[in-house]
Amino acid sequence: MPRMVALLRAVNLGGTNKLPMADLRRVLEDGGLRHVETYLQSGNVLFDGDPASEEHARRIESLIAQSFGHEIPVLVRERADLARIVAANPLGKLVENPSRYTVVFLSAPADAELAKQLDPSIYQPDVFAVEGREMYIWYPNGIHESKLTVSLIERRLKVTATARNWNTVTKLLEKLGG
Repeated sequence: MPRMVALLRAVNLGGTNKLPMADLRRVLEDGGLRHVETYLQSGNVLFDGDPASEEHARRIESLIAQSFGHEIPVLVRERADLARIVAANPLGKLVENPSRYTVVFLSAPADAELAKQLDPSIYQPDVFAVEGREMYIWYPNGIHESKLTVSLIERRLKVTATARNWNTVTKLLEKLGG
């Protein structure tokens, strides 16, 4: 059974959507997920599951809503997905600090026409690349100085999105056995 990661959007950020990780692990295990492990407080849940990612995402969303009262979007990726993401690394040659390099996980492949409407000149010095269900962003001055936010990406690409910095992405791949 493959290892997977559930990426929860916007949990434990500045007092919103508080989810104690120990409680989350218990709820998910009681809800039928196997070998549940969390990484950091930002909503990274590793577990064993069948490849039906969307089914897992909906089940996790439902368990969180029932147990904690939060409506939190969840995206699920398999180990092979993270391996592909790390191997692709389209902006790796630009990156000087991996904590300022981000992968934005999208709920669906980005529509090519909508992605073209994201004018790179508006977001300079930030640089981005959209590839399938991911968007890679190099924030040389840090994410807090950027206009290129997850909320903007969601609105412009008409998807649900959640972001993780490169250090977290590579650590999740390592924890998934990669």
